[in-house]
Amino acid sequence: MGHEVAWLLQPALFLHFVLTFPERRAFVGRHRWSIPALYVPGVVLFVIQFLALEYLKASNSLLFNLNRVHWAYLTIFFVSQRPSFGTTRARHHPHSAQQLKWITRALFLP
Repeated sequence: MGHEVAWLLQPALFLHFVLTFPERRAFVGRHRWSIPALYVPGVVLFVIQFLALEYLKASNSLLFNLNRVHWAYLTIFFVSQRPSFGTTRARHHPHSAQQLKWITRALFLP
């Protein structure tokens, strides 16, 4: 159960990091609700998976489709983080730029 929670919250946690490091983005500063809203899809997916597994005794086709939704969610969140890294790196001092370079290389290398 904990493993599934970690899998579903990882993209939101990382996007939260991207939007607030090394400084908070202007959009996030104007819209305080945006950071908590990042976690809503992961929580909803977890609740759906939990209910399907515990109470509905999910069939293989339902589990397959839930897995497809889960991977689509991961893909959308991780792809949405890439543009933010590209625009952030050039604006900050060398230490932050070096940190961001290592993070982006680790994220996008296989």
